[in-house]
Amino acid sequence: MDGIPIRIHMYFDPQKAVLDEKALYDDIQRKEQALQELIKQKAIKATTKKYFTVTESGDKTIEYQLDYDKVDALKDRLGYFALV
Repeated sequence: MDGIPIRIHMYFDPQKAVLDEKALYDDIQRKEQALQELIKQKAIKATTKKYFTVTESGDKTIEYQLDYDKVDALKDRLGYFALV
């Protein structure tokens, strides 16, 4: 880094993975609640779509579904940390 050699070590901590997964699902739940409120107001924000696929049909129908591929991709990275 900036001409100085460094070493980076990647580690996996199963306890951190469990805590990270709980935090992920808590965040998904908060985003889903926010999305449900925004659907009532017909004002969907991009930040609430982070874990969901949102489909708008006409002016009255807004549906959403959890995007399992996105969630699985995030879960694959949980529990890792780097030491420099």
